[in-house]
Amino acid sequence: MRSLLDSMLTGRPLDGLVIDAHGHLGPSPAFHIPDNSPAATVARMDRVGIAKLCIASHTACYADFRAGNDETAAALDAFPDRFIGGIVLNAHYPDEIGPELDRCLAHGGFRYIKLHSSLHKYRLDADACEPIWREAERRGLPVLVHSWAGSPDCGYDACKKVATAHPDVRLILGHSLAPDGYDDACRLAEAHPNLWLDTVTSLVNYGQLDWMVGRIGPDRILYGSDMPFLDPAPQLAKVVFARIPDDIKRRILGENAARLFSLDH
Repeated sequence: MRSLLDSMLTGRPLDGLVIDAHGHLGPSPAFHIPDNSPAATVARMDRVGIAKLCIASHTACYADFRAGNDETAAALDAFPDRFIGGIVLNAHYPDEIGPELDRCLAHGGFRYIKLHSSLHKYRLDADACEPIWREAERRGLPVLVHSWAGSPDCGYDACKKVATAHPDVRLILGHSLAPDGYDDACRLAEAHPNLWLDTVTSLVNYGQLDWMVGRIGPDRILYGSDMPFLDPAPQLAKVVFARIPDDIKRRILGENAARLFSLDH
């Protein structure tokens, strides 16, 4: 097997298991995203060597979580071996949380819950979210949350309260590598073993991922790209060019996600 750095420097797809733990699907009302179809996304994955991508529909994160989850289900049907479905829920509709989980889980391709509270406008630690956390714990589903330093809805204070109140929920803090929040994210993960961090950010400081591995170890860090918002190649480069051994890079790039989402390699 080639080294990861050799593959990237020579323009080849990465060898081994690569799972992108943070992605989306379809057009966004906030950004122009060319070639946002499932087929175009899979072609981009093939170009760089991503085996599977976790997806949550933009429609679900913005306007209509049920319609968006249907879009995700259609992508899972079209590419069952390439996508991992995220069930988007909205805490403003408490009576629909259980039924929507039942509906999506019956499909078979959904393996985690996705919450985007900054778009849906609720706090992660609000009482309205308690049914979601209870269902996640009961069903054993990881929860990927949009987290952002300083946000009143999904900032690290709210994440800390959720992690403390629900220690059995495996909580993934999206955008943990963002330059203005990664120190707080690592501090939380050090204190709460149920927290996982992902690498999604459009900016990164040199040596930042190496430092994160030194803080919390390599086993609760997940590679993510935010496709199709961001191109996966530079997002992969943040991991591949890090000054850590290849075996640790491979954990971050896919092995940790396979374990978290209970995937067969």
